[in-house]
Amino acid sequence: MSETKIELLSAKAICEIYKIPKSTVYELLHQKGCPIIKGGNGKKFLVEKSEFEKWLKNSR
Repeated sequence: MSETKIELLSAKAICEIYKIPKSTVYELLHQKGCPIIKGGNGKKFLVEKSEFEKWLKNSR
């Protein structure tokens, strides 16, 4: 059986990878359709990298 590795990104990681300000990241995370996964008690945002990249590409 093959396991698929899922890479999750935090808001901080998104800032670092895509070189965009934190405020812009939070604007993106709050847009309708953004594939967010809320972690912890709902205060930490996580997104699956591949899904986020697809969404980002298609939302332009």
